[in-house]
Amino acid sequence: MNGRAMISARRSRIRIVDVFNTDHAARALGMRRAELINQSGRYENLIVCTDGPCVPLLRQRGIRVFTTPIPRRIAPLEMLHCAREIARLVNQERCSVIHSHGSTAAACARLAARRAGVGIVVHTVHGFHFHQGMNPLRRAMYATAERLLTQYTDLLLFQNQEDLDESRRYGIRARRGNVKIGNGIDLRPFASLTPEGKADPPAILMIGRFERVKNQTMLLRAAKLLAERGDRFQLWFAGKGVLLEKHRQLAAELGLADRVHFFGYCQDVMPHIRRSTIAALTSIKEGIPRGLLEPMAAGLPVVTTDVKGNRETVVRGKTGFLVPLDDAEALARALHELLQNAPLREQLGAAGAHWVRQNFDEDRVVDRLLNVYDSLLAPVGTPT
Repeated sequence: MNGRAMISARRSRIRIVDVFNTDHAARALGMRRAELINQSGRYENLIVCTDGPCVPLLRQRGIRVFTTPIPRRIAPLEMLHCAREIARLVNQERCSVIHSHGSTAAACARLAARRAGVGIVVHTVHGFHFHQGMNPLRRAMYATAERLLTQYTDLLLFQNQEDLDESRRYGIRARRGNVKIGNGIDLRPFASLTPEGKADPPAILMIGRFERVKNQTMLLRAAKLLAERGDRFQLWFAGKGVLLEKHRQLAAELGLADRVHFFGYCQDVMPHIRRSTIAALTSIKEGIPRGLLEPMAAGLPVVTTDVKGNRETVVRGKTGFLVPLDDAEALARALHELLQNAPLREQLGAAGAHWVRQNFDEDRVVDRLLNVYDSLLAPVGTPT
């Protein structure tokens, strides 16, 4: 197909634009799905995100990416400017659907949709901002904001059942309803993992940005308890964020500086996964976390907090351990048991890999998403 024919074919497809806060989120959450959607032949999936080092990689994969600063905090003037810019891009590219991800990106995208007159607005809930440990007043405030935003949303998509159930309790419902879509990962890199030497001392890996919701402090305090018990281990963190330096300081204060390694943001986390012995995730809340799915797919046993999202990802006692939120002692006990028990690690790791293959294949999630788009875009009265 020559260049002119390719352009003609692209123009004949319905355009969907995904809006992400960051380029890292666009790569992790949007790259594979955009590739699959574009391959479907029915739609073209564009991406809008803040500029960053992942943008060239997305473009190399044939995805059209547009960049504009998207604030990570509630900043009305910045959000209005962002919404105007997204609206301009949407009109320029004649997009039929805006699909948002993340709290502030969602607000900007929905304002942009109203400004641009886009017919269909979809938002994926990657874990509601409010959670079980939040002050009731703040929780009510965020729930009210979510209810208001649904007035400008055609469909809400949910990764886990608990968030879908909470949406019903709080009266958060999009104009055309709420649907559980799930979440998954690209399983191809895990089909034939080449064995690599495991780190010595054994490495406990946590993947996640350094923000309050990921709660790395809990893991550092558990590591302090492990060190006091004489366990041999090292602790690896893959991720960056506003609280990274604070956690470096805490590791030093706890006497763990020689055991803890901060790798920063990793475009490819697989080398660390291969060499790790255990994966941990201590978040306050999640959607369905890739920080568990990827290590599990690689056959690592996992330990995580017993909060929404995590407890739908891990089967208690069969694929990993679930421990109470902010209970560093319980976390240390679970990690100690895995460090001391190689057969248990192997058993949980094998069960976890099978569980992920059966339940969290991103290709299947995209198939469900394509059906959602087909239904939303079908003429009124057309069977779907």
